[in-house]
Amino acid sequence: MDILKSPDALSLCGNIKHFVISSEREVYFALKDMSTGGTIVEHTYTPSNIGRIEVDVRDIILPLLSFDLRNVLEPYRQPDIVRTFEVVIQAAGLSAPQEQPYRKEFTVIRSGVDELAETADSFLKQNFLTWQPNVKAVTYYTPEYLTYYAIAAVTVKCKAHLDTEDKEIVLAQFGGGECWTIPVQYAVISGKVGALPQYYDIWVENAAGERLTYIQRYYASDMRSEAEAWILFENSLGGIDTFRAYGESENTAEHTHNVAEIEEVAEEYRVDTTRKFKKNTGFLDKKERIWLLDFFPSLAKYIYTASHLRRIVVTESDVDYQALELPTNYNFTYKYADAKPYLNIPRIDKPLEALSIKVPDVGSFTVAPRLAEFPALPLSEGALFPVQDPYSEAWNTTTAGALASFIVKIIASAYKGGGAIGHTHPNMSVLDALSFMGDYLLKNAKKISAGFADTAGTADTLAALSDDWKKILRKDIPDAALKLITFLEGVGFGDNGRYSIDGQGIADLAGAVVSDFLKSSNYNASAQKGFGFDADGRGGYRLSLKDLLVWGKATFHNLELRTMSYVAGNYRISGAGSKIAYVRWMDKNGKTTQDVSQTVAFRCYILADDGTMATRNFWEVDDQAKAEEFNIEPGVYQDVANRQYWRKVIAVSADNAAIMSDEGADLFPGKKFAWIDLSKGDCTDMVRKADDPVRDDYPKAGDSIVQSGNRTKPSRQGFIDINSTGEHGAGIVIYKDVNSYTLDGKIVGDMSKDGFLFESRFFRLITSGGTVPLPVDLGEWYRGMKCEYYNRVSHLGSLWLCIAPEGVVVTEEPKDGSAVWQKQVSRGEKGDKGDAAIELHLDIVRGDMFYREGQGFVAELKATVIQGGKDLTPTLHASQMVWTRESEDAAGDEEWNARHRGIGDSVTITTDDLTEVTAVVLTLYNKDGTLSASEAVTF
Repeated sequence: MDILKSPDALSLCGNIKHFVISSEREVYFALKDMSTGGTIVEHTYTPSNIGRIEVDVRDIILPLLSFDLRNVLEPYRQPDIVRTFEVVIQAAGLSAPQEQPYRKEFTVIRSGVDELAETADSFLKQNFLTWQPNVKAVTYYTPEYLTYYAIAAVTVKCKAHLDTEDKEIVLAQFGGGECWTIPVQYAVISGKVGALPQYYDIWVENAAGERLTYIQRYYASDMRSEAEAWILFENSLGGIDTFRAYGESENTAEHTHNVAEIEEVAEEYRVDTTRKFKKNTGFLDKKERIWLLDFFPSLAKYIYTASHLRRIVVTESDVDYQALELPTNYNFTYKYADAKPYLNIPRIDKPLEALSIKVPDVGSFTVAPRLAEFPALPLSEGALFPVQDPYSEAWNTTTAGALASFIVKIIASAYKGGGAIGHTHPNMSVLDALSFMGDYLLKNAKKISAGFADTAGTADTLAALSDDWKKILRKDIPDAALKLITFLEGVGFGDNGRYSIDGQGIADLAGAVVSDFLKSSNYNASAQKGFGFDADGRGGYRLSLKDLLVWGKATFHNLELRTMSYVAGNYRISGAGSKIAYVRWMDKNGKTTQDVSQTVAFRCYILADDGTMATRNFWEVDDQAKAEEFNIEPGVYQDVANRQYWRKVIAVSADNAAIMSDEGADLFPGKKFAWIDLSKGDCTDMVRKADDPVRDDYPKAGDSIVQSGNRTKPSRQGFIDINSTGEHGAGIVIYKDVNSYTLDGKIVGDMSKDGFLFESRFFRLITSGGTVPLPVDLGEWYRGMKCEYYNRVSHLGSLWLCIAPEGVVVTEEPKDGSAVWQKQVSRGEKGDKGDAAIELHLDIVRGDMFYREGQGFVAELKATVIQGGKDLTPTLHASQMVWTRESEDAAGDEEWNARHRGIGDSVTITTDDLTEVTAVVLTLYNKDGTLSASEAVTF
């Protein structure tokens, strides 16, 4: 039995993964509720004909999750919107061998997202449970709520923007794994800040003060119409949303008269009454019309009427709109969920008059100073009490009887059985409001004010070897600090601080003794930056700095002067190369000409004998001679520019000779020259487009030419370039088969800062014992494939090495008994099934890999270790997951690695952690210290 797929540790109910099980026999499946310990469902499943079982638990779990809407002003916890479950899966049947059952715990929240492209953790961390627009208009009394599920401990903050200042307050604090609803009605925020804000923003921060969510903004506005109604509904993310329907209202009462006729006398024995209310949303913008699509499928809808919330059901709806037409409006018809055919019209005994209360011996007051001075009223069910809804400014009345009925109803609904109704908690509301975040006790998601400080009294119980004792630094005896101490203003030494190091790090000392090194903060010996004074490894010391200025006498026992030389430009190593001393234009008859139209070749003379030494002419016919300059700054001097040409050699001199003028004079007395003829027409211009402005230059004296390929001779078609400039900077490039005026596809070796590339038929290691050839792996063999000596291929599950003599091309299929193929590895047989492979996933759960300087937060990386479909991450020790950084700053990498040792399965990356291109690497080790896996993310 194998578990191929299962829900994530935290899942949205609407997106929860199915259980997919591979088994050859029946499987026992049980789902349990971890909060109660009870079993929700137990089944035995029979696999399909391909050995698969798929179990969808979404419809089982969804009814167990619910949203709690309370008409309160303080944050409150949602106890049932999220639950943790455990699944137990085991092979069924008496004949099945005994094996440990598969168990997995997972948490599910009543929420769902269409085409969710990220993990539930990432989505919930960044979002409130609402799809409402980020900017929303509200009235003073509009009921507004925000619901948030915390992955870890968080703080919900609000910034109210007033006329003269901004005021920031904390709305709630709660721990990880909890879901809370925060009332954010304008009246609530106004009361907390003590002013009327123009608008206010709400967001969620983690314990480090980093904002996790987007900013939800509310701004004050007037009622949009006299018919405005406030509609609340549970959205598809599990939260509660409010929209203001200000369009037309239409009320309809339908009556069905049921009449019975007895002895010719008709009588209405029942009248069925249905009161329906048709409402128009009013005009909606593009965001609002998409958001309100969430209203109609909702199963929990409310309307704020008569100063309280009342549940409704929608019986009809018209939700059509044209995509390109704005604004849009929807129509819907609803009725009260608990509708009855009765009326409730408030009455008063007589028209209201100005209230004037007579108090004995005291005058007339609109409000009596003490209740004791009013006459007592015998308490009865009809006695009136004034009440007010938190979302309305109107006062209403209720009776003692109604209060008693309400209290009895609450007690009855909370009764769990077992006869415990007689046990009461007078402070139950306080107990319900309490929660924990870390070591802090919270009431309504806020820290409780403590009369005793967190660390007060510690000194009374200190022991000499206790952890608290180690936190104290003594100033009356010698002592040692275990961690770094920062002095913001500096530190003084000696009497009255005669010597010191100030807050800027500037030292005023009587002397300094250095045992190992003294260097500047930017010291880098390789880059010759800063200064350093350190040991030289031979018992002495050396001083490294850029300039040394001596005002007096300098005495050296031994002075070594060094200078750095350089070779600039690009060098080509090939069969021939020369510097042109003199050029003549030659016509088709081999005569000198000044007419370019008659010229067919350029005779280039090369110094071969200066009277002291003679050199050989290495040029051959069909060579390609190339000249190129690239170091002249264009546009600085007239008629001076970089030159280039690539031409075919069509003739080569056999003997060296002097260059004679037309009058017979020796132009270069005492020197002899070889020559080569470069074609005028056979050049790079042959492969250029007609409209290309770049053309080949004509050769002239002073040009350096180098042999760059040959038309007919393969041994002269290869060369090596050593470059100091170019696309990839300094490097070495090897070419072959250059028989035309292009280098495309001719590179067989490339060594540069970007990497190494080699193309070769074979590799050999030369040792003292002779040549050691290396196989060249060519992958899977196919019919028609051409192989040569020491090429290796895979075929029919085996590895075959070509052992044909060098230069012989083999197309024969590899097989046993072949004279040109040697089997190195035979196909193995199927072995026993081993343990599932360990998979290491390194994901960016927040942010991305691109950043800019000064950005601050960049990304959060999260590691997940999976084996056989099971998440092993929670079982790993922090020491098994090692985070390292790889960048150009090696010293900084070591310091970063030390700071991030033992941090666990996640790391937060800021711009302070990055240096240009930086890789963050996670290495996973087994418990025995051996390497298991490694993954990296590059920023």
